[in-house]
Amino acid sequence: MWGGGELLDPDNGKTYRVKLTPSPDGQTLKVRADVSVALFGRTQIWKRAP
Repeated sequence: MWGGGELLDPDNGKTYRVKLTPSPDGQTLKVRADVSVALFGRTQIWKRAP
């Protein structure tokens, strides 16, 4: 897992704290972004393009 970075939302210009977790096969990336408290965030799964 990687953490301590920031992610920019281009739609609203806000930045979010981010944690990234790659899958063992390298095909997906779990992206967890939150504002300031981990309770107020969301997780997305990003898939590698073919």
